[in-house]
Amino acid sequence: MGPGVFRGKNGLFFLDASVFLSSLGLGLTAYFIPTYVQSIGGSFFDVGLAGSARSVLYAFLPFFFGYISDRGIRRQLYIFGIVVNLLSTAFLVWATTVPLLIATQLLASVGYSLLWPITEAMVAESVEPERRVSAMGWYSVSWAMGYFLGPIFGGYVEGLHGYVVLFEVASAVLLFTIVFTVATLRRSYRAISVQGKAGLVLPSRKLSPAYAAVLAYGIAFGIIISIFPAYLKTNGFSVGIIGILFSLFALIRVGAFFADDRIARALPNGALPMSAILMFAGCSVVGIFSLTSLPAMVALLLISGFGFGVFYPVILVVVSNEVKQEGLGAAVGALEAFYGIGVVVGPAVGGYLSSVSLSAPYLLCCVVALTIPAFVAAQHWALTRGKAAAESRPTA
Repeated sequence: MGPGVFRGKNGLFFLDASVFLSSLGLGLTAYFIPTYVQSIGGSFFDVGLAGSARSVLYAFLPFFFGYISDRGIRRQLYIFGIVVNLLSTAFLVWATTVPLLIATQLLASVGYSLLWPITEAMVAESVEPERRVSAMGWYSVSWAMGYFLGPIFGGYVEGLHGYVVLFEVASAVLLFTIVFTVATLRRSYRAISVQGKAGLVLPSRKLSPAYAAVLAYGIAFGIIISIFPAYLKTNGFSVGIIGILFSLFALIRVGAFFADDRIARALPNGALPMSAILMFAGCSVVGIFSLTSLPAMVALLLISGFGFGVFYPVILVVVSNEVKQEGLGAAVGALEAFYGIGVVVGPAVGGYLSSVSLSAPYLLCCVVALTIPAFVAAQHWALTRGKAAAESRPTA
């Protein structure tokens, strides 16, 4: 059987399979960290602090790792990222106090900083620009399926055996992922040799509005994944129900990822504003109307989840299409870094706001979602102006 048999439509079958397994291992525990903090005596402020700790290093490490990955070591950094995520998950077994739990989340922040920017750059550099929306969509489906199945099984395992067994199972999945990835990744991802400058390649300033939009996105998304599980538990929802709800959240994002290519083609300038409107509409269920029923919680996660799912693959393509190959890792890393700043600010502010009003963090989500269309419009103007200027320059 030849090495290209399982490369798939975009040539990345084994990479996507590895991303799925990594996400499954992380998804088994990700949405239960807030409830675990509460179970060991933590407050809403501690929940927000733990969420910020999981993202604080993500505010700058993705750019650094993305930059050094441009030196031709993406595969090695990706595997190392899975190892770090395994360690952060395994250490949860002994994290029985809030400070120890926060320490594991700081380590997880390093793991996430290695994992996501590197894989996104690997996908972007492996296909032609016109196929990137589709490739990013399939990549996004891979990790979203992990986060869809993870909470379902995670809630079931925790309900039967408790948090310690849940953390052990997640660690076993990540250990298997390392073995699978080492054995198969070379049959899928093909590193591209870059003949570029050895110095630092900085992302273009004309992409600043896109980075600002991702910052706003990160604030809203960080509140949903880090604060909302604790909000649900406070309102009487069991860990099992919380797991099912966040599996629905992941499932609707899978649907969005499948639809991204069609949406981007049908609405070339409207996909990103549409996603922001959906984020606003979903978060308004709690932020504006303060509803707490199960149907309302389902509506929040489904509506906003579709918006979150549409947004990120499209903005990734906007950025990756505007940079040269030798600066791809740095540009994608910078995008992830701004997302990281958002998911630090969101949980920290959201945790504080929850002590004032349980619905206040989701009102903040509504506000930041409404800023995204303005940033998107500014980005479109900047790119259009740049292309017009380039076309008007006299040729030699």
